[in-house]
Amino acid sequence: MLKHLPESTADLLNSGKVKIVIKSLWEGSVNVDFQLIFDEEITNVSEIIMDIVASLKDNSVFSFDPESTHISDYNECASLDDNDCSLKAKCINTEGSYTCSCLDSFVDANPARPGRNCREPMVLNPTTVEAASQSIMISCKLHEISVIMERSFLEEKKIPPSTLHLGNSHCNGSIGNLTHVTLKVGWTECGTQISNNATHTVVKTTLRNIPYSSTVSDGAKLEVPVNCTFDNSLLLTAGYSPNGTSREGVGDYMASIETISRNRTLTEGARLAPEDEVSIQVSIETSDSRAKLIVAECWATPSNNSTSLTSYPVIKTGCPVLESQTSISENGNSTSANFTVKVFSFINLPFVYIHCQAWVCLEVKTASCQPSCSGSRPVESAEIVAKRTVSLGPLYRKNNNDGGPLVVFDANDSAVKAVVALGILLCLTLVIISAIIVTMYTRWGRTFLIQSNGQNYEAFDNY
Repeated sequence: MLKHLPESTADLLNSGKVKIVIKSLWEGSVNVDFQLIFDEEITNVSEIIMDIVASLKDNSVFSFDPESTHISDYNECASLDDNDCSLKAKCINTEGSYTCSCLDSFVDANPARPGRNCREPMVLNPTTVEAASQSIMISCKLHEISVIMERSFLEEKKIPPSTLHLGNSHCNGSIGNLTHVTLKVGWTECGTQISNNATHTVVKTTLRNIPYSSTVSDGAKLEVPVNCTFDNSLLLTAGYSPNGTSREGVGDYMASIETISRNRTLTEGARLAPEDEVSIQVSIETSDSRAKLIVAECWATPSNNSTSLTSYPVIKTGCPVLESQTSISENGNSTSANFTVKVFSFINLPFVYIHCQAWVCLEVKTASCQPSCSGSRPVESAEIVAKRTVSLGPLYRKNNNDGGPLVVFDANDSAVKAVVALGILLCLTLVIISAIIVTMYTRWGRTFLIQSNGQNYEAFDNY
């Protein structure tokens, strides 16, 4: 099929910008289900498909029946595993590809890649949420919560600043000026609570104006929950209402991941040989000197789905997996983590995606964020305040045939492999049986001629 392609289409196959992925073969070994995968930059999809169909017609090895040929566009929007659109975006299927568009109530934070990073509209100062009364403000930072109150509000409610505290009753160190009073508390101090799930980190404390065992005979009683919600990719706009309801603020940190090979940032579509070493850096943006980044887990998958059932571990519990030829140069001692891996030395796939679980860690007292791969110090010894999974890819494998066209089987389709193996076995069996039949026929034919014309027959006749 490839021999009859126009030169321009053949070049696209050789470069890997167009790939043929065989999905299945079935009875007769003539019915083939395959996919054409195009790079995003390819615009003449229909033309390339027609070139491949024409090449099939011109093939002399097998016959092509246009009546039984069905061509359909694969719908990447039908499954979350097949597209990388944000959950806050709409996936739109197009010929040979798809596009993403943020929903109406969200804004696109990265117009260069539409619909991948959709956020709620930002307020002017996203780390500070201000009450309608202008009396109280909550400031959320990566390591600290601040509550700022107007003195006039406290005087009106007859609340002495010296009675205010965040969390435990002894945490009453307030500072201020002529107009405002400020209380600050660290994430790991004064009974502050931290909770995590897959998408958010919530830091909670309580603003009070009396010790737990005291009573108030004069002035208002103040007991207000204070929550800061942190999200790795979204800024959640939150407000609060008058006394007695939760006060909420918002925080944000961004994590990034990039690849470098031979001291150069990998370009899109670059190919790696099994012996090529790629350097991967995961980092966060923060001004807090106590915040460190830990790469706790890393793994490779054949698709952009980080939860794929097929995965290849690279890093576990902050340490390299022995079989993965991985070396970690930095982890848990700064705002970035670095490691190198020969990814295609142990993964025999045409392309892979790399996923890492990044932890934001705060060093407190004698606790260290650096994992100990000897097992003497667990990663959890320090305060983990947030977790995030970051991904990159695909990384492409360099072909053994000097950049020939990439025709591969779906890595997850074991049925395809079984059918192909069975087809090869049947072909070999047919060849062997044919050889045996030809050999036996030749021998039997010669024996018959000798017996019918030989001396034994003549001697019997003469007798």
